[in-house]
Amino acid sequence: MVKIAQEAFVVEFIKDIRKKDPGIGGNKLWIMYQKQFGASRSVGYNRFYDIVEKYNLKVRKVKRRVKTTDSTHDLPLYPNIVKDLLPIRPCQLVVSDITYIPYFLDPESGEYKFCYLALITDYYTKEIVGYSVAPTLEAIYAIEALKMALKHYDGHDLSQLIHHSDRGVQYASFAYTDLLKKYDIKISMTESGNPKDNAVAERVNSTIKNELLKGMSFASISEVQKAVILAINFYNEERPHMSLDGLTPREAAKKMGEINKKWVSYREKAIKAKVKYTGGKRRNHLKCNALPHSFPLLCSKILCQKNSSGCTDHILHYHKNKADLPGNIHSGHLHITKASYHKAVYQRHQTLN
Repeated sequence: MVKIAQEAFVVEFIKDIRKKDPGIGGNKLWIMYQKQFGASRSVGYNRFYDIVEKYNLKVRKVKRRVKTTDSTHDLPLYPNIVKDLLPIRPCQLVVSDITYIPYFLDPESGEYKFCYLALITDYYTKEIVGYSVAPTLEAIYAIEALKMALKHYDGHDLSQLIHHSDRGVQYASFAYTDLLKKYDIKISMTESGNPKDNAVAERVNSTIKNELLKGMSFASISEVQKAVILAINFYNEERPHMSLDGLTPREAAKKMGEINKKWVSYREKAIKAKVKYTGGKRRNHLKCNALPHSFPLLCSKILCQKNSSGCTDHILHYHKNKADLPGNIHSGHLHITKASYHKAVYQRHQTLN
């Protein structure tokens, strides 16, 4: 009887959560279950999953695709400056994207239209800080989401914030970029159509649409707007994240420094293989055995640091008492790009050999 009662309790718990988040998966349900009832009073991990399977409570993912990005325009584009960035605090990087949500004009005939959800997410906390539900893909609605995000960060130094998006006409429009520049926010854009270039924004879109709004039908844009508000509130305040060590975005907003993940990020591993993080500063350690034998005579390391304008300088440090690099360098350091550095090393190698 105790076993049956435990199963019934878990099933009811899952159904209650699924009323708010129809597509939430087993891992997050387990974390919420433990948070609410404590490890000593809850069933075990394996038992929990046995109940999920036994009562057919797994979720199925349905994939549909509608184009929301129009990058065939002549508006100015901006380089991707966040390729190797791993944020360590809130209000350091926000990512933006737009997704679609269908609503039915006539449920009987199945006739439907799309409305569009613009989202702005804090990369570090995964908190949705701005959103807008719109009837079209016009830039004005993306700007509504941006204004909400700016209000969220009121009181913060926005000159240290980077806004990253795809190259869609909404984000490249002068109205949108001028608003970013007004607050000294740096602009970054993807360089291709690869969704991995804006992976966090894509994942948040999918979570809202395919998890929190899963199975819902809407008859108007106003219905979508009401559902989105409830979904985002649950997402920000109650839903645990594997990428935040089980924290909610609102809890993560109180943190600083690296937050552990409950999964392996190969992107982060690749970046950390190149860049050693020490006290929030980035330091590149280049392998001497991968460079010419003259490398130890030329330099010891390259440091990456922020200059007064907030941009990243690559500063070459080398042994002063050794041969100079091309360009008559007599001081202890020189501001150069990585590409120029590698070219200099190659040229020096050629002259020494």
